Amino acid sequence: MYGTYAYSNGAKVLGILVPLFLTIALVMICVGIGLPYWIILGETNYGLFQVCNSTMFTQCFTSVSYFSNYSNNSLTFWYTMIFLACFGALFMLISEICVFIYPCYKVITKQKIIVGVVLVIFLLLGSFFILSVNGLMIGVAVESALTKTTASQAFNFVGWTFYLCGVGGIISLVTSIMFIIHLYLAVYH
Repeated sequence: MYGTYAYSNGAKVLGILVPLFLTIALVMICVGIGLPYWIILGETNYGLFQVCNSTMFTQCFTSVSYFSNYSNNSLTFWYTMIFLACFGALFMLISEICVFIYPCYKVITKQKIIVGVVLVIFLLLGSFFILSVNGLMIGVAVESALTKTTASQAFNFVGWTFYLCGVGGIISLVTSIMFIIHLYLAVYH
């Protein structure tokens, strides 16, 4: 209840689960962003920061230098995905910091509620940005599939880090909903 130390049992349970789920989501997203297995076309693995070709031996290039050989549209598209992924991870990191600052306020006051609201805002923004990158990668996979087969086979081209970041984004979205419920229970019950 507002102005007291009293928390309902539901608020306590959610207060324990939110940092755990948020940490898991952040690790999944950071690992997924850094690895070059978002799209796999033949012997070439495309990631946000690297493109690796493993015909005889593995050669890796930065994605920016690799796509500079193509049209400016593909380079701009890739810059957009890098921007969204970096800011999504940054917002997730800020929400991770907030989730560990949040318990420092023992009494439910305006300051504690403000930290909670900031946490939710950054968590929702981070989730949105990471899931936007996944949506853009689906577009890349569909475009690649259309040149080879049909659009229904586009998911044959996405790699495991695509799914890792997608699951991390979904976990962070669910975590934000859990924290909103925690705030409601902490303040009103």
